[in-house]
Amino acid sequence: MRNEKKPLKIIIFYNTNIFEKVICDFIKKESKNIPVEISICDDYTFLCRQIAGGKIDILLTEYYFVYKKCSTGEQKYLKDECNNHQVKIMMFLQDTQTPLIGKIIQSGYHALISAQDNVEEFQNALQHLASCRDTVFISKALRSVTDDKKRMALSETLTLKEWEVIFLIVQGHSLSEIAAKKNRAISTVATQKHNAMKKLSVSTNGELLKYAYFNGIL
Repeated sequence: MRNEKKPLKIIIFYNTNIFEKVICDFIKKESKNIPVEISICDDYTFLCRQIAGGKIDILLTEYYFVYKKCSTGEQKYLKDECNNHQVKIMMFLQDTQTPLIGKIIQSGYHALISAQDNVEEFQNALQHLASCRDTVFISKALRSVTDDKKRMALSETLTLKEWEVIFLIVQGHSLSEIAAKKNRAISTVATQKHNAMKKLSVSTNGELLKYAYFNGIL
């Protein structure tokens, strides 16, 4: 069991800008009886050094921020480093409308919460991670989403790589940029885009952007 008097060391991997102090103060206030030490960074290399140095207990980050910030290889390395150094990952989702929600839940994160959850769910997630349980914490809002059979069916339609391509396209990246970022051939990225658009029943980039807007991807 964790010594209750020992502060829980949390690092937030996100670009918070002027809201840094507000976020830190909020987490400290809402962490109930768990003493916490909070730091914030948006630098991948610094984050990995902190984890490797044993200075972190919990990594709190946002799903789309990680996908924009890190390559596939960097994401895998980050997960491996967290597992190797007993760092728990709390993943925050700004949107629960993404068709990939089922795959996100199955991605091996230790806790998942969303913007649709209340403060109590954040407290529950923090308590869950502090107790060092082996089970995954899934918030009420996300559990509700997984009960939506239509959305779960859609999440199984797109592969993870197809979703990565679609997400980056609607963020404004070209096929060549995506290929370089994900270390794939341009022809492979083009095929993944074609397959994904076919599954989503869209035929043009304009329709894809419209789909992204109405499904909370943009």
